[in-house]
Amino acid sequence: ARLVGTAKGAGMIEPNMATMLGFLMTDASFSREELQGALSEVVLDSFNAISVDGDESTSDTVVLVSSCAKSGTTLADFREALREVCQDLAAQIVHNGEGTRHVIRVSVTGASDDATARRVAKAVVNGPLFK
Repeated sequence: ARLVGTAKGAGMIEPNMATMLGFLMTDASFSREELQGALSEVVLDSFNAISVDGDESTSDTVVLVSSCAKSGTTLADFREALREVCQDLAAQIVHNGEGTRHVIRVSVTGASDDATARRVAKAVVNGPLFK
């Protein structure tokens, strides 16, 4: 199966996707529920994990569409490919962000859960000492 994507973002990019558009297309044959589940999972660690200026917007969209023309790919393999594409597109948005002069990547270890790790990382990247 094939998977391609494109994304656009400028300013107001902060976790929860903010002002950005992402379009993903595949020919993998999975149900709507399987595709939605895979997309919902991978945006947590890709599009919803980036920040350019710390400002959120309500104008955010990521769409995954499939022609369902090809079978034979496992959902696990598709999910991993989707994660790779989404993380790459999200990183490109950050690198091309309005006024971006430097990029940092924060990795939190030892947090009690993923939600806590995300809050800590968000506080670091949006903190005035790191801007």
